[in-house]
Amino acid sequence: MIWNWAGTLAEAVAAFLLAPFLVRMLGEEDYGLWILLGSLASYMGLVDFGVRGSVGRYVAFYRSRGDSARVRDVLRTGFMLTSAGGAVVMLLAIGADRWFMQLFDIPLEAVPTLRLTLWLVLLNLALALPLSLFDAVLWGAERFDRLNQIGIPTAFLRLAVSYWVVQNGFGLVGLATGALLLTLAVGAAKLVAAFRVEPAAFARGPGGSTQMARTLMQYGLPLLVINVSRMTRLQLVPAAVGWALGAASVAHYSLSRRLVDYAEGFLVSLTGVVTPTFALLQARGSVEQQQALYTTGGRFSTALGLLFAGFALVLGGPFLSLWLGSKWGGFAPLMWTLALGEVLPFSQSITGNMLLGVARHRVLAGLLVAEVAAIAVGAVTVPSTYGLLGVCIVLAVTGTVFRGVLVMIQGCRVVGMPVARYVLTAVAPPCAVCGIAALGLKGLAAAVPPDTWLRFIVNLAGYGVISAAALGVLGGRDLVQAIRARVFKAT
Repeated sequence: MIWNWAGTLAEAVAAFLLAPFLVRMLGEEDYGLWILLGSLASYMGLVDFGVRGSVGRYVAFYRSRGDSARVRDVLRTGFMLTSAGGAVVMLLAIGADRWFMQLFDIPLEAVPTLRLTLWLVLLNLALALPLSLFDAVLWGAERFDRLNQIGIPTAFLRLAVSYWVVQNGFGLVGLATGALLLTLAVGAAKLVAAFRVEPAAFARGPGGSTQMARTLMQYGLPLLVINVSRMTRLQLVPAAVGWALGAASVAHYSLSRRLVDYAEGFLVSLTGVVTPTFALLQARGSVEQQQALYTTGGRFSTALGLLFAGFALVLGGPFLSLWLGSKWGGFAPLMWTLALGEVLPFSQSITGNMLLGVARHRVLAGLLVAEVAAIAVGAVTVPSTYGLLGVCIVLAVTGTVFRGVLVMIQGCRVVGMPVARYVLTAVAPPCAVCGIAALGLKGLAAAVPPDTWLRFIVNLAGYGVISAAALGVLGGRDLVQAIRARVFKAT
């Protein structure tokens, strides 16, 4: 969890520093094209059909059983499938080339440069698909330390390379070339790390079978649906808001939910570590340990969701005013609504990862599709009458129902735990403790009004102390002891 948080922070800092530099040096038009190329690559990356996540899960599963032959079979089969996906990407590039130029009305003089950039970006993606399996091996072996020991320097190396490339006038082609070379270098580094952690996966012997391909795809296809649903949920609402209320409302909505997105990314980086652990426990048939981990993880996920909601309710408005200007404080109700609507979904972040770990994620995929459908109906019908606040209420309600209540019920069913018992042990205690923490922050904000950055930081630091105390009350001592034992074991 600590390594993943550090990796997430490094990526955020690098992106924060790089974005304004690229806008200034490339210009808004070229920077916009670079973002569009990245979006195109993200969508085309779905041709892996969830194989990377499937490989990580089954490496953890068979590794825990000591079945080296199956681990080797998983990796080789995954490599064949992702290599085929890479070939599909390059075939799609032929059509994407012409489509991209026409859709965005690229001037004739800029077409050769942009075409070369597009092909470099898609070649990067085609190579990244099979190389990502070394990442999956480390993930399945729960070596998040190795992943981030490579990923953190890479984030700042990418920043330095991008700065040098653009500063020296190489533009979009230089950025794409630098990204391609970094992908190859990082893939080589993860290959070495994966070989050292799990040499059995690279040993000689038979591997790569139709049966294993079927197993990986059966797991990967629902995972693909989950990933598509998440991407659609994040991009559908801005499009609907822009269509119904205009471009300015898109900015109001997007900036108001920015902290919610950061909080979600932070939580995912923490709870994602339990997916291979649940696969390991399932392979060993440790039902009681699964229930214990599910309850403990649910308690801390709920606490983090509530602590973020407390921050949004008390400090969200002052933050928007300080960050964007005084008028933005008036959009705080949008943030409050979104934050409250994510409390229960945040609490079930552990459940989603548990379902992935035990390969019971088909229902989760269906729930996310249903949520997207409900959002689509609400986002089209609500804005004209109830405006942006109505859209945020739709998101809060659908998130609470589909990613909150229904996911919790499914999780309890899978681990064999009564819902009432889960609520009493994992949800109720954080509600009581974090409610007191929020009141403490409210009192601090009344004593030291957060109307300047210095006062805001004082409030934030105070809330950090209060939050640490709240987590300690909920069992932080046991968590610290577990981390210390794990670090000692790794050392």
